[in-house]
Amino acid sequence: MSICLGVAQAGHSITADKAAFAAAMQRGGHVAFIVLLVVFLGAFLANIRAFAARRTA
Repeated sequence: MSICLGVAQAGHSITADKAAFAAAMQRGGHVAFIVLLVVFLGAFLANIRAFAARRTA
């Protein structure tokens, strides 16, 4: 998540333009949340598949 925030903040300075920095921070937070959701869903589906395969064996 910190990578998503850092990439979004790159090129924006809090001292130069606080509004642009805040918008970049918000965009980074949204992207980080989506990445986290995709990782969570992948792990959840992998666990379901692993337990289903174990049950039939």
